[in-house]
Order: sequence, then structure tokens, then C-alpha cells
Amino acid sequence: MSKSHLFGALSASILAFSTASSSAATFIYSGTLEHIFVDDGTGSYTGAMIGDTYSGHFSIGDSASDGTPILPCLNDECEYDFPGSSFTTSISDGVMTETGTGSIVAIWDGYDLETDDAAFINVLPGISWAVDTLLDGWLGDSVLDNGTQLGVGFITQDTNLYSSLGYQALPPSLTNTATSLAFFTIEETDSSGNTTFLGFGRLDAVSAVPIPAAVWLFGSGLLGLIGIARRKKS
Repeated sequence: MSKSHLFGALSASILAFSTASSSAATFIYSGTLEHIFVDDGTGSYTGAMIGDTYSGHFSIGDSASDGTPILPCLNDECEYDFPGSSFTTSISDGVMTETGTGSIVAIWDGYDLETDDAAFINVLPGISWAVDTLLDGWLGDSVLDNGTQLGVGFITQDTNLYSSLGYQALPPSLTNTATSLAFFTIEETDSSGNTTFLGFGRLDAVSAVPIPAAVWLFGSGLLGLIGIARRKKS
């Protein structure tokens, strides 16, 4: 059984939130690139370097139709599509800014960490998570206007954070940097679908943009995790 791929990781964090009847959410992030898996020299991110900083925002919708799973919910994962045009995503390196609309959120409830995901995470300095580690998570994925895939995510070994796979169950706390991660990922592909750039890194800041009926409050020291490339289930 395939799962959503993880892309990236961030620094320490406290994330609190309060929601009313809807789950619209937008947050602003910034972070530092920590690992580059692919750079074939042909993409718009060619020349990016470890230590480069990125910033942007990520939004999801709140309508009942947007909350319909796009793939069947399995025992520990469900994915939702939020295509509303009023919800946008962006990433910038201070020179180039990319934007897009439409995003996907994957919810993990007791996800059994697979070998490929563990290998992806464990390239980060100071991270060593064993295969089969149980995780809860909130993982966002958006395709930008030029086809670049941007991911943001929050994962934790605290499996008490979720009791269901509903996208409304946003992560209420990521306080332990040894057992929780936040990250961003950037994946660029060419017209043939070949990856020209793939990198990810830790976030150093995440803050909420208040939205009526759904205000997220992010405390200091958020462990940012941005980056997800989804993998089709089999």
C-alpha cells in the first residue's frame, strides 16, 4: 500500500489553533533549504544552494464539497482536494516568486513509516526515524502555475493528535523537536515529467493569516515542515 511521499523538514515548534464551523486556513511560512536531491541544470531552480531561504503562503478551502476525499480513506490516511480559486499558494526565493491555486491535504492517523519515506526524512541533519515508526500528520501539496510542486507538512510521533482522518483535524501541537517535524519541499519537472529539481528544508517561521470562522494561532518556535509530493496509492 503506497502512501504520500514526504518532502522536507523544519525547526522546533508550538502550533495551536482554534476553529469554528469551517476549516479555511492560510499560513505564511519561511524556511531554509537543507537538502537537494536533484538539480539537472535545466530548471528554473538550477543553482539553488543549501542555506538559501524561501518564503510564501499555503491555503486550504472550507466548503463541504472541497472536503470530499479525492481518494478512498485507508486505515491510516485520507486525502482531500481544495480547488477553490480563492485559495492560493506561493513560494519565493526573494527573486523568483511562483503562485498557484488548488491544493491537496493528506491526513495521517497512525501512519506506519515506510522505508522510502524514512530515507527521505533521515537525510536531514539530526533526524533518525526508524522504519515502521507510527506518525500522525497534516501534509499539504499544491501544483503551482508553471507546474512546480510545493509541499508543506507537519508530522509527529505523538499518535494521540488524531482520532479520525477528517481534514478538520489540524495538528494542535508540535512541541517536541525530537519527535515532530515541519518541512517544505520544491519539485520541478520538465514537459516530459522528468524531475529537474527536488529539494527540501526546515521552516524557521510559520504564522497564521486570520480567516473568519477559522483562526490558526501558531506559537513561537514552530517546527516547520513544507513539502510533499504525493504518490498514487496501489
